Amino acid sequence: MQKKIKLATILVTALFLSMTFVSAGDNDRLLEIERLAMDEYVRPGGDLRITVTTDNEGRPAMENLNIKVFIYGTETYWVSREFDLKRWSDETLVLPITISEDAQSGDYWMKIVVSNDYQTRIKHRYFTVI
Repeated sequence: MQKKIKLATILVTALFLSMTFVSAGDNDRLLEIERLAMDEYVRPGGDLRITVTTDNEGRPAMENLNIKVFIYGTETYWVSREFDLKRWSDETLVLPITISEDAQSGDYWMKIVVSNDYQTRIKHRYFTVI
């Protein structure tokens, strides 16, 4: 009887150790903004081109992701199309953000968010309107 209990304990322990538990916080670490490139300078009325590459670092497929861009000090808010990331894959989107014709010269702070209902990644960048 003790051998059966000991064997059952070993099996349950082995099963427990072989399982992967991922908390909500761990999920966020698997979605990455791998590369972010953008123009540093833009003229009023021009397009600020931002290239964003997102990466799925091994989590099962992530669905319904999109990229949002918000420029502080303006009313500029932009949302990309939705996209999915398969496991161990990446996606590159080029975002043409049109700067208002009446934008004042100066430095601006921008927030770039890649997210869906379960994961979120945020980066901030400066750019200058000349």
